[in-house]
Amino acid sequence: MPEMKDWKHDAEYISYIESGESAAVFIVRDIVNSIDTKGKWVDVISLNTYYKRGAGDRMAFNWIIVELFPRKMQPKYDKNDSAHNRYLTWVTAHEDIAKQRQAV
Repeated sequence: MPEMKDWKHDAEYISYIESGESAAVFIVRDIVNSIDTKGKWVDVISLNTYYKRGAGDRMAFNWIIVELFPRKMQPKYDKNDSAHNRYLTWVTAHEDIAKQRQAV
């Protein structure tokens, strides 16, 4: 299964996870009730994070600025691997957003 190792070592994806950007997308998509993200990609434009004392490695946010894009492309998911599906979502979102930005 070399394909699995490739995505797990994708430096850009690892940076996305470690920077807090994936947590920011989760917050905007699943926690903030005032933003309708149904059928949209959440693209983080800017964020500022810090680590709260006593919270371990969990980060907190001073701000999150996002831009929403319609989902024109849909990822083709692997039914058995949710971690790989998160990667596929990230890849598809970045490709779809890039195409939409170029079209403007």
